[in-house]
Amino acid sequence: MKRTVATAAVLLLVTCAFYWKLTLTNQYEWMTGEDLGVQVYGWFQSEAEQWHSGNFPLWDQRLWNGQPTAGQAQPGALYPLNWFVFASPLQDGKLQRGYLRFYRVLIHFFALACCFALCRDLGLSRAASLLAAGAFAFDGVMGTAGWPQWINGASWAPAVFLFLLRAIRGERRLFHAAASGTCLGVSFLSGHHQIPLFLAVACGLVWLWNLRVTGLIAPVVLLAFAGMTAAPQILPAVEFGRLSLRWLGDAPPLSWGDVVPYGVHEYFSYSPVSLFSLVIPAPPWHVDPHMGAVAVTLALLGIALAWRRFAVPMFALTALVGCAIAFGGWSLVHGILYALAPGFEKARNPATAMALVNFALAVLAGFGLDAISRNLESIWLRRASGALCLLGAAIVLALMFVKRPEMLDQSGVTAAVAFAAAALLHAMRAGAVSVAHGTGVLVLLAFLEYSNSLGVLLVPRSNVALDKWLIEMQGHDDLASYLKSQPERFRVEIADKDFAKNWGSAHGIDTWGGYVPAVTRNVAANENHLPETKSLWGVWFTISKQVPGANQKEVMRSGDGYRLLFNEGAFPRVWIAYRLIQLPSGAAIRDFVRTRQRELADTAITTGSHPLPIEPCPDSSEVKLKSHRGSEIEIQAKMACNGLVVVSETFYPGWRGYVDGVRAPILEVNGGMRAIFVPKGEHRVEMRFRPRSVYIGVGAAAFALAALVLLRRR
Repeated sequence: MKRTVATAAVLLLVTCAFYWKLTLTNQYEWMTGEDLGVQVYGWFQSEAEQWHSGNFPLWDQRLWNGQPTAGQAQPGALYPLNWFVFASPLQDGKLQRGYLRFYRVLIHFFALACCFALCRDLGLSRAASLLAAGAFAFDGVMGTAGWPQWINGASWAPAVFLFLLRAIRGERRLFHAAASGTCLGVSFLSGHHQIPLFLAVACGLVWLWNLRVTGLIAPVVLLAFAGMTAAPQILPAVEFGRLSLRWLGDAPPLSWGDVVPYGVHEYFSYSPVSLFSLVIPAPPWHVDPHMGAVAVTLALLGIALAWRRFAVPMFALTALVGCAIAFGGWSLVHGILYALAPGFEKARNPATAMALVNFALAVLAGFGLDAISRNLESIWLRRASGALCLLGAAIVLALMFVKRPEMLDQSGVTAAVAFAAAALLHAMRAGAVSVAHGTGVLVLLAFLEYSNSLGVLLVPRSNVALDKWLIEMQGHDDLASYLKSQPERFRVEIADKDFAKNWGSAHGIDTWGGYVPAVTRNVAANENHLPETKSLWGVWFTISKQVPGANQKEVMRSGDGYRLLFNEGAFPRVWIAYRLIQLPSGAAIRDFVRTRQRELADTAITTGSHPLPIEPCPDSSEVKLKSHRGSEIEIQAKMACNGLVVVSETFYPGWRGYVDGVRAPILEVNGGMRAIFVPKGEHRVEMRFRPRSVYIGVGAAAFALAALVLLRRR
């Protein structure tokens, strides 16, 4: 245990040192660009807000009238490492950049530690294990991709293979098969299904490779434990997928039953020609798999010199599987999986499978480094030295005709390292440099190349163009202060393309619309561009640089020129309806909203039949939204007659209604809103989001963990 703790501490120090720009300065950011700075930061901020209010973030009330976080998957509400971000101290109600930077470091530390443990378990030396773990955790897709939901899923690949290979070797086969499946299931909790799905395919093929040795029971156990552990994420994601529309670029949105067109997969395929970027830095082709000349050369040496080692063929197979998937439209294997494997067509970005290639080559590089000492006379060392010399010379000749400084900087490092590694291998063969010293220098050269890719991920905060969106999300405090000072709850519309669409998530303000990949079908079906629809859903304010339009008045102007426009006549967030009208279709509801919207002040419309004892009421009533903590809403209603309390929040399965603590059904009205029948008198009305899909999934995961503990004790 002491050695394990000491090793973990050293690996943490290595990670902090490698990412010194994040740990020792506040001058660099990784959460840059619109996808990260607006979408991912907005999700994290909304979840952190609920976490600090004592509420688990299962419902995001800030965007699109409310959406389930577990159902969307990408917010990563159920991934334990994300809880570090959610629980981190807030400053003025906002996530602090320092904790976000350290969160990124923790992701890479976890990947480094897992890969190091795998390599040590395979019998590699500490130096080889460190080189391999660094190649996986600090470079390639893990080191350059910005999206945490991608790299969190990829970081579990070493743990999955550690237990998988133990099971194949026959070491407590059922327990290690279950542990491998559990790790694979946790990778799905990260928030994105693509890399975990590709990892599952690789595991399946490795099992097939060894099926005659292991039998069928162990892979079935792995699959069962993976499914149970991933159930808290998969079940709500499938539920949300069936009830939502998904946008893929500028193409029309897709429903769950629609197959993602293969043209989308072809667009996001990794070009085989770009495979050279494993060695030579190049502009990313959807992903950046760069590992460097040293790591790739050692990986090839591992295949050539250590093929008879137990795990080497399986990692070579994994690398081939990763390439076959990543090449997408250029690969027959990917096409067959797309056509025949259930759910595979939902993984629209095949290029992310390069993470598997990086992982497999990293471990093979460790084997290659250790094989040098036993094969100093091998012709493969001479060939590797010669190939590195040719690579360095080719880069130097190419750069003589290239006038792009950024390519000179990165490729120049590769050329210099290639020459140095070639000379070092030659010196080791000649006995001029000891194996121990040569190995140490090769590790340092490899890490030098890993750091060559840091510029892809880390951006100076002085680069305003890339840091713009995070600044936008955390800025405009004067607008936020005015809006948060209002006594009622409302929504605000962002009507300027340069203003962050999810800005409200960073300031605790409900926003009309938002930048998300999918929206519930009932809300998306509304004519959301119409003023009548916006008014019905409580859009009281609009942020814009345009002059006020009809039924608008300017109430303030921010320091950077944005106008805050008040939309007159917008509905409150909660009101009482004393009439319920049944209409034949959603189109009829949309027509009613467009032409007779003002009648909805005391009327609710629905397509279902709900015989309730309500009737027009001449007396005045009062209703007040007392609190809204994401998945828990409390309303105080003083009803003059029997009626419906209408809340302009998305109707979605899992919401439970209560009147004075007694269960009451929730109705879908007005094209996607919720309503509860409340009798005459003064009552406390509550809505709580208790999604059955999440609860069943958590139960399955708890059962899997309990079964894993029992198997371990056997």
